[in-house]
Amino acid sequence: MGFLRWGLASALCVALGAVAVARPAAPRIDGVDVERVPALEAGARLNFSVFGTPGGSVVLRIAGVPRDVVLQELQPGVYDGSLVIEPEDRISADAQVVATLQLHGQVARSALQEPLVLGAERVAAQEQAPFPAPRPAPLPAPLPTPLPAPVEAPARAPLQPPMHAPLPPPAPAMCERCAIVESIRAVDGPRDTLPNTPGRALITHLFGEQGEAQVARWFGNVGRAFSGRPAPSGTAWEVQLRLPSGEHVDRRYDTQPPFRVGDMLVLGSTRSGEAIRSAP
Repeated sequence: MGFLRWGLASALCVALGAVAVARPAAPRIDGVDVERVPALEAGARLNFSVFGTPGGSVVLRIAGVPRDVVLQELQPGVYDGSLVIEPEDRISADAQVVATLQLHGQVARSALQEPLVLGAERVAAQEQAPFPAPRPAPLPAPLPTPLPAPVEAPARAPLQPPMHAPLPPPAPAMCERCAIVESIRAVDGPRDTLPNTPGRALITHLFGEQGEAQVARWFGNVGRAFSGRPAPSGTAWEVQLRLPSGEHVDRRYDTQPPFRVGDMLVLGSTRSGEAIRSAP
């Protein structure tokens, strides 16, 4: 009986030892590394390396990236892979990166312990170890609201009589036969004119300036027909005058007139018909 018990115990020990030898060891991850980049922008490439048990399969999961990154075992126990950032990725410098190594149905996990961007160590350290929130200071007791001081109405200054600007002196009245020279223009060839006689004034009164010019042209043609004189030629001057009523009168002179633009003329006061009354 004792021999049988010893034999059963020995067989059980051998079986348990065989099971222990046949069961593989659990996988492990020794470290996770990344080649940091200057900025996380579209098109940037992040290169990752995972060191652990050889012969397994490694997958990275990155916060803000909707897809997994599969790493390849290029050397025994060294798994390498890359992530090219897409425009739709929302990844930050301190994004969590978790590596999963699977072997024989067993899984090992490890997280990246450094930021993804160059020069972000201090920012990451501050976020990992935040300062304790300061205690709120007690509020001081409210001060009594002072009553407003009575406001005295300001004394009114005595009213001063309104100051009126002096009126400008009245403009000198223009005489009924006066006119202002508005323009003087040299033209080619004088025209026939009537002599300064009461008849000319009557014709101008009845037919106007244009009628007077037509009558003078008719008399000139008749006179040249009997005398054989040629038609007048040379330079003439056309003058535009403004009457007190606002109307304009055109005059034509065979010689250069003795007045200038802006002068005031008295119509019909001399043999030539006009006299200079004033000049600016």
